[in-house]
Amino acid sequence: MGVDRCDVQNFRYDGLCRLTRAWTANDSGGCARNATNATSSSPAPYDVAYTYDVLGNRTTATATGVNGAVTASYTYSSTRPHQLLATSSTGAASATATYAYDAAGHQITRTTNSSKVDLTWDAQGELTSVGTDSSAVYDANGERLVRVDATGTTVYLPGGQELSINAGKVTATRYYTFAGQSVAVRTGRGLGGVTSLVADLHGTTLAAVPNGSWKTTSVIKQYTDPFGATRGTPAAVPGDCQFLDKTRDQTGLTLIGARYYDEHTGRFISLDPLLDLSDPQQWNGYAYANNNPTTWSDPTGLDPDTSAWITDRIRADVESGKTEPEGPVPSDDPLPAPRPGPYAPGQDHMRASEVGHLALDLTGLAVDGVDIANAAWYALEGDWENVAWSTVSVIPVAGVFGTLGKYVSRAIKAAKLAEGASQFGKRAHSAAGIAPYRTQRLLTRGRNHAIEAHHVIEKRFARRMGGNTMDWPAVVLTREEHRYFTHAWRNEIGYGAGTRAATRQQIEDAARRIYADYPEILEALKL
Repeated sequence: MGVDRCDVQNFRYDGLCRLTRAWTANDSGGCARNATNATSSSPAPYDVAYTYDVLGNRTTATATGVNGAVTASYTYSSTRPHQLLATSSTGAASATATYAYDAAGHQITRTTNSSKVDLTWDAQGELTSVGTDSSAVYDANGERLVRVDATGTTVYLPGGQELSINAGKVTATRYYTFAGQSVAVRTGRGLGGVTSLVADLHGTTLAAVPNGSWKTTSVIKQYTDPFGATRGTPAAVPGDCQFLDKTRDQTGLTLIGARYYDEHTGRFISLDPLLDLSDPQQWNGYAYANNNPTTWSDPTGLDPDTSAWITDRIRADVESGKTEPEGPVPSDDPLPAPRPGPYAPGQDHMRASEVGHLALDLTGLAVDGVDIANAAWYALEGDWENVAWSTVSVIPVAGVFGTLGKYVSRAIKAAKLAEGASQFGKRAHSAAGIAPYRTQRLLTRGRNHAIEAHHVIEKRFARRMGGNTMDWPAVVLTREEHRYFTHAWRNEIGYGAGTRAATRQQIEDAARRIYADYPEILEALKL
């Protein structure tokens, strides 16, 4: 790569730190050059200017290129002023798009140049289908287990592993991470099957380096604008994790934590379920990273990480003993030691492989071909009984016996999960005490879920319990412990209809049972 092909990007902001212009310049010119596509030395030049209204909605995006300027204008609802209703482009290229939403703020139709696509959402606010070719299945925690689209079926397994089934052919992809960031992806055997990934500070892939070829010409470079849209026509990077190291679907949407994101509009397609009303810029529940994607990011889809610099300082002070978390801390004593579970020491929960098999089992009830992949996985583990069950399940002539065997196998595994769940609520331990969720979240940010802040009353009950969930009592848990509590709550009060039907008394009674061995938590809840 010669110096004349450097990708030098420049950015400007308004008084609210919103991005107002992003462009590439000659590597020697810097910001003062104000180069356009005609003079930029970048291999993927661009120049885009943004404007916003007083509500934080993007009103125009003007892209200037060698063929002239294209201005996209954005129209919003008068009754729900943060909902994008239409975009229209004029200039060197023209295009139109319209959008519609349901009462909960989920986008339900996308019409581009007269081509209409319907989006379907379940009772939990999860996007289950886009058009007729794309659908998804989620677990109780909202994590996507299965994706089905025109390329086939993808099953997401623990440890960064993915299985793809297309026309009966099964392929595997595995992501390797370090410090919470994907650093390599395996798509084949041996060293040649591994590609190293180079990312920016937000985790977006910048380049992919094939480990089997060390030539500079083998490096695949990825260029994006600040909001994640691809610049130029780069070769495909292995895997489909790109912007923020998140999965970009064939639909053009990117699953970022709890929500789906549209890189072309720079917005999420559903409302933020966890608004921080103390920050006026977050009142726009659809905007991404407060319209400043170069400085900030929103990897969870729930909260723009706009205070990472001060968060790190607060967390360092707390861990070094210089200060205590802000807000009331009823108890600084560690929570009681966890009781032993029904499994052997170190195995008091389902192993990652068991969870993966269970995901494939559940998927196999609805998606053809998944049981083939499951049988192959069982064979590698030497579990020939389950190889038989999974194989029988895909043979039509086996009829009712194969189906019965499949359901019996699923029932046994579900019982194992339930057995482990009965102990979930008795394994929490934390030295951070009990404090408001907003305080505990400061301690857990940037840890890539190694530790997590847990509402002791799940926030899905906010409507029934009242108050701001950011002020609810919370504890700091490991990811494993957090999962235990989640399953314990799910066993007490199911999701969907269970959440809607639960009374305040039922929620409080469930908390008493879940935290029976943790008087500090019950005291904080006044129970």
